[in-house]
Amino acid sequence: MGRRSRREYSQFVAIARGSNHELQTQLVIAERLRFAESANIRHVLNLSDEIGRMLSGLYTFLQTPKRAREP
Repeated sequence: MGRRSRREYSQFVAIARGSNHELQTQLVIAERLRFAESANIRHVLNLSDEIGRMLSGLYTFLQTPKRAREP
C-alpha cells in the first residue's frame, strides 16, 4: 500500500480527490480559452469524473470501520 496506516492512506486519497477537482477546474478554463478542442476536453473530463468516482468509493471504503466490513 505504501502508507503506514489506514488513516494516512485515507488522507492521501482525500488529497488525490482534491487534486482531481483542481484538474477539472483547469480543464474547464482551458476549454473556455479554447486551448484545445471541446470534444477532447470533454473526453478528459469524463475520464476525470470516472477517476473521481473511484477515489470517492475508495475513500468511503477506507472510512468504514474494519469490523463493519467483515461478513
